[in-house]
Amino acid sequence: MEQNDDYMNDDPWNVHGVASGKIPCEHSEENESKSYFSAEDLGKISMACGLISFFFYHTLFAILGLIFGIISQSKTKNSSATAGIVCSVITLCIMFLCIIGIIALVLACIPTATEWFDKLKDSLPGMYGF
Repeated sequence: MEQNDDYMNDDPWNVHGVASGKIPCEHSEENESKSYFSAEDLGKISMACGLISFFFYHTLFAILGLIFGIISQSKTKNSSATAGIVCSVITLCIMFLCIIGIIALVLACIPTATEWFDKLKDSLPGMYGF
């Protein structure tokens, strides 16, 4: 098969396994620094993940939003990445506070549960080896 600029038209279903539909070029330093997503795209992804983290799979999307936002901010400062980082941090803080609250609730209920089990044990003498 001849290699030309219309290679994508010659292989519309990507039979040859080249993802872009073009013939891969030689390895060079120019290709190493090439990024698939721009800083603005990563900022938008970060903002979307941060907003989604309020509603679904809180920790997963918050961490993804935080990572994409930090990567985007390291390339170029933009407001969508900042919004994604803020939303992700807020979600992670809320999750942390919920975990601390659940732990405090369980610790507060232990004495009451112990007292309830002691009363139950006293009301059932001789049963089940008590």
